[in-house]
Amino acid sequence: MTKKVVSGFFVLIILCSLLAGCSFDNGDPNENVTIYHPDYPECQTLVVKRSEVADFVEEGWYTEPVVYLYNEGGLNVFYEYEVEEALKDGWYDEPVTRLYKLNGETVLVKESQLDEYRADGWLTKELANCYRQYGKVLRKVINSTELSLDSKFDLIYIDDDEIPELVYRTNSSHAAGAYLYTYDYNSAVILSYTGHDGNTYTEFGSWGNITYKEKENLFCSGAMNQGHIYSSVYEISDFCAQKLCSFSDTTGAGFGDGQYCIDDVPVTFEEYSAKQNEYGFTDEGNYLDALSDSSYELTEENVTKLFGSLK
Repeated sequence: MTKKVVSGFFVLIILCSLLAGCSFDNGDPNENVTIYHPDYPECQTLVVKRSEVADFVEEGWYTEPVVYLYNEGGLNVFYEYEVEEALKDGWYDEPVTRLYKLNGETVLVKESQLDEYRADGWLTKELANCYRQYGKVLRKVINSTELSLDSKFDLIYIDDDEIPELVYRTNSSHAAGAYLYTYDYNSAVILSYTGHDGNTYTEFGSWGNITYKEKENLFCSGAMNQGHIYSSVYEISDFCAQKLCSFSDTTGAGFGDGQYCIDDVPVTFEEYSAKQNEYGFTDEGNYLDALSDSSYELTEENVTKLFGSLK
C-alpha cells in the first residue's frame, strides 16, 4: 500500500491561507478585490487591494459573500453557498421567537409571523409564565376565601409594558377593596401600600374597585365615609405601589374642620382642584374602572379559560 505524505510545512501554509479567509494564490498584490462584512442586519462590501485582504480578514471581513441566518440561540454568519444546507438544518432567514400555549404546546415562529400567531392565542415565554402565576393566585383565592356572585377578576394594563396586571375582588361591598398583582421574574407580586397607621395593606379602593389610566402608570384608590372623600394616586415602581399624591375633602362631612387637603396639608379649593387636574381628575381624565360588568366571574372555569389548566 502506498501512502501519500504531505509535509508539515505545506500543511501549515494551507491552514494559514484558509484561516486568513482568502485563496492561496500569487495574484497581483495591487489588484482590487471585493471583501464582505456582516454589518447587522445586512452585509456590506468594500473594495481593497489584494495585499490588504489579510488585515481586513483579521478584523472580521470575508472574501466571499455572507449572510445572516438565525435560530433560537441568536444569529450567525454563513457563506452564501452554505445557506441552503443551513436552512435545512434548522436555521432561518429572519429572527425567530419561541411562543407558547398554556396547554404546554410550543412553536418557533419567524418575526414576520408573530402577529398572526399572537392573534391565535400564542404567548411569549414571559407572558405564558405570567399567566400561570396569576392562575395560581386566583385558584388559591377560590380555595381559601368565601366568594360572592360579585367576585370578579380581570387583566388590565396600568403601566406600558406587554405584561398585564391582575386585579380581583371577593365582593363589592362598601368596605371591600380590590387586590392588584404584577409580575416579576416568574412570580406574581401583590401590590401594597403603607397606611397612616404605619401598617401595610393590600386592599385598594372601595366597593371592590379602583380606577386607572391605561398604560400611563397611574391608578387611583378612593373611598367615601360619612361625607369624607379621600383618594390616593399611585404608580407601579420596582414592583411596588408608589404613592404619588393623596387628597382629602371633608367639606361635606358632618364632622371635622371641613377642609381640602393635599398630602395632609390644608389648601384652598383652587389649589385642590388644580392638583387633581394634574392627575387627570376631570371629565376627560380617561380613568377606567378596573373591574366592570364585562370582567370575569371568579370561578375555576373562568380561571382555566383565561390562564390555562397548568398549575
